[in-house]
Amino acid sequence: MNTLYWREKDAYGSFDTQQHFKANISRKKFKRLRGFDLCWELLQPLSLMVGHKSYERDRLRYCSPGQKALYMYWQFDSEVTNGGFVQFFWNGNAEYVPSLLNGLDLIGDKKMSKLVEEAYAEYQQQHSVFIQSNHLTESPLYDELETLNQMDFEYFRLHKKTIDKLEKYIKRNPEEFVEFID
Repeated sequence: MNTLYWREKDAYGSFDTQQHFKANISRKKFKRLRGFDLCWELLQPLSLMVGHKSYERDRLRYCSPGQKALYMYWQFDSEVTNGGFVQFFWNGNAEYVPSLLNGLDLIGDKKMSKLVEEAYAEYQQQHSVFIQSNHLTESPLYDELETLNQMDFEYFRLHKKTIDKLEKYIKRNPEEFVEFID
């Protein structure tokens, strides 16, 4: 896979700095929150602003690269923790991969980025298997796509480290995420 070419296909890459959306939060709360709790606190207003998936491309342009990293990782995480990489790709989320990779690179998470690249390459090789299956729950996809299933274990091993890297990035760059209300 030509990673540089693929990442140039980031449909969510534009950023309108004049209309930058930021969450409102107090400095005290921002300093106190850690890891998952910090990410969730910033993701909630972001998700409300974006709304339905059909509005993502338009509304994510109001978000900084760091906010997009958080949003894309959370979209990815919600699928993989629920049904693995098989579910992530089955539900049509391959379009997120360029933004997800860009976000992982931004926060310095090379291991998760490598895993996502490998999973995407496997998805491309197995694309015909996905097309032939009518339903995820009643199909042999999970049995047939053993490599993707094995990648789920690596994802869960790396997950906490990715959240830690997101937190560090957010704490170093609060201006990308928040408007302090005090």
